[in-house]
Amino acid sequence: MLADNNSLVLYLRLRDSALLVPWAIPSARREPAVALHELARFRGHARLVSPVPASLSVQSIRVETGLAIVNLDKTLVSLFLQGSINQQLVLDALVYTLLEFPGIKEVLFLVDGRVLGPLGSNVDLSRPIGRTAINRLPAP
Repeated sequence: MLADNNSLVLYLRLRDSALLVPWAIPSARREPAVALHELARFRGHARLVSPVPASLSVQSIRVETGLAIVNLDKTLVSLFLQGSINQQLVLDALVYTLLEFPGIKEVLFLVDGRVLGPLGSNVDLSRPIGRTAINRLPAP
């Protein structure tokens, strides 16, 4: 699903499910940082919820030759390590939302400016993440 110039596509979780689906929302600014902000704060539909915690803090985001480099604060990693959120759904929602931008092919996450290693058996933040068999979503 591609957004037009007046919307953003967010990947949201169906309530009571582990399935992410694309959902277009109106937006005056079509920028990666705005999309992540809207994803974390999405609260507007009875059947959809954001898997991304509202406390997500994006310190910076830049795009270099198809790679989005997203610098997060350590709050997300703390939530991952506590097991209080579904790591794969959060990463999939972040990555797929950013992959909706034509100039982005992969996403590299930094935490407080540093590349991290694996955070468990399913989450490896040491390398860029793109469309993979792990986070491939069925077509809506």
